Amino acid sequence: GLIGPMTGDYAHYGTSTRDGAQVAVEEINAAGGVNGWQLKLELPDEELPVCADPDMMQRALHNLLGNAMHHIGEDGIFVLRALRCPEGVRVEVEDHGPGISAEDLPYIFDRYYRSRSDAGKQGTGLGLSITKAIFQQHGFRFGVHSTVGRGTVFWFIMTDAEETSA
Repeated sequence: GLIGPMTGDYAHYGTSTRDGAQVAVEEINAAGGVNGWQLKLELPDEELPVCADPDMMQRALHNLLGNAMHHIGEDGIFVLRALRCPEGVRVEVEDHGPGISAEDLPYIFDRYYRSRSDAGKQGTGLGLSITKAIFQQHGFRFGVHSTVGRGTVFWFIMTDAEETSA
């Protein structure tokens, strides 16, 4: 549906991964209609309880989605996926872009790091290092896998703190 003006109010995000993802998707698809790309959402129907700072997670998701958008493939599609896993909820952001070379992958979350293929693109090189800091602060595992010419998947695992401390 149509979305109203951005209020920056993400309070409800903490109650449901689904709501937060939905908000991000509506914003992005509203912009995407203009640019001819589309964000696909793959979420289970069940509630996915996680313990996380809603504003921080929104920012991390925004950074990952923004990153995927910068490297979108010819199909114009990128995917936000959430799935239950033994530790909690695994969230993936997938693009079908050029992919990241094996020599760049280990440095991709480093501050100011730009791969050679990114030379001349807009951006500060800070997005992924901020995202990394947010995940580390929460104690969430995260990573990336990529195939040159096929695309990239960034992933992180959000835990439900109540369960893990039991």
